[in-house]
Amino acid sequence: MGFYRKKLITFFINEECNMKCIYCPIHSENSPHKSKPKVIDLKFAKKGVDDYFSNDFFAPHEKKGIRIFSNGEAMLEFETVKEIVAYAHKKADNDLFVEMQTNGYFGKDKADWIKKNVDLLWISMDGLKEIQNKHRPTIDDNSSFEVLNKNIKNISKSKRTKVGLRATISKYNVDKQIELIDYAIDNKLAAVFADPWGSLAEAEGQPDLMHYAKEFLKAWKYARQKSMTYGNEMTVNFDEEVEIYCRSCIPAPQFTPDGYVSSCDMVNNKDGFLPKLFPELIFGEYNKKENKIYYNQYHIKKLQSRNVYNLKDCRNCIVLKHCAGGCIGIAMSASFDFYGKHDKYCAVTKYLFKKMSEIVNNGYDKNIPIHP
Repeated sequence: MGFYRKKLITFFINEECNMKCIYCPIHSENSPHKSKPKVIDLKFAKKGVDDYFSNDFFAPHEKKGIRIFSNGEAMLEFETVKEIVAYAHKKADNDLFVEMQTNGYFGKDKADWIKKNVDLLWISMDGLKEIQNKHRPTIDDNSSFEVLNKNIKNISKSKRTKVGLRATISKYNVDKQIELIDYAIDNKLAAVFADPWGSLAEAEGQPDLMHYAKEFLKAWKYARQKSMTYGNEMTVNFDEEVEIYCRSCIPAPQFTPDGYVSSCDMVNNKDGFLPKLFPELIFGEYNKKENKIYYNQYHIKKLQSRNVYNLKDCRNCIVLKHCAGGCIGIAMSASFDFYGKHDKYCAVTKYLFKKMSEIVNNGYDKNIPIHP
C-alpha cells in the first residue's frame, strides 16, 4: 500500500519523555528539548483541525483522520491528547479515524481510554524483555517491559483498537526479528514494522544495513507463512507504483510544539538539523495573536516537486516507482540535496525489491495497516 495513502494530520504533542532509549537524540547533551521541553498549544492544534477539515485536503469520500505523535511521549500530556481528539471528533461529526504512536509506558486509565478512542495504535517495542530493557529503559533506568506487555495484552482485546508494533533494529536484535513476529502472533496484533537504527553519526549499536536486510528478509518470509504483516520503511511502496515516497510530499501537516507546520516526522521543530538545511520542510507558522496559521505556498510547491520525475540520481533505477527516492528525511540528511538519496538505503531497497518480487504491484489493500 503506497505510503502516501496515510493521509492524516499529525500532532506532535510534546518534547518530554518517560523513557531513555539508547538511540534517541532527545536525551543528548545537544538536544534543544533538554532544558525547556514544549507542549503543543491547544489553540494552534484546534486551528489546524479547522483548516484541514474545511479545505480540500480530505476528498468528500475520504474519512477524516488525525495522528497523535511525539518526539517524546504523547501520553504524558494526556489531557491535551484527549482534548484534541474530542475536538477533532466534533469537527468530523464523529466520523473520525484516530491513529496514535506511543511507547506504551502508562497506567490502566490511559490504556482504557485508548481502547475507546483510538482506531490504530502503534506501540514502540524492540523485542522481548532483555532487548526491550536494553534498548528502551525508563528515564530512571528501570525495566519498561512489564508495563508495556501488560498494556499490549489489555488494549489488543479491544473491539475498536488495532495494535501494531513499531520496532527499531540494532546490532543487538537484528537476529531476533522473528521473536517480534511470534510475540505479535501470540497477542493477535495487526502488524509489525521494524526499521534499522539509522543516524548520520556512527553509533556503537547500529546494525550493518545489508546484514539487517538479510535478516529482515528471513523474518518477512516467516511472517508471510504465519499471515502476519511485516514491513519496513524501505518496502512500504513495493505493492503499488507511486510518484512520491510518503505524505510529506503532499504535504500532509504535522503541527509542532513550537508552533510550526512541518512536513516530516523527522522535523519536529524549526531549530533542528534538517529545517536549517532545508527550510522548505516547514511550510506553515502559527500566529498566536491572530489565531491564524500562515502557509508558505513556495515551500508547499517545493515539497510537491520531490517526485519520481525530478529525482535525477534515480532516473534509471529499477525501484524508482516503488521507492520515489525513499524517506525524505533520511535521504536529505545523507545527501545534503533536496532531491538526493541515501546510497546505503538504496542498496538495501534494491536488494529487498528483487527478493520480495511476489508482492510487487500486488495492489492497494485497505485492510493492511500502513507503516507508522
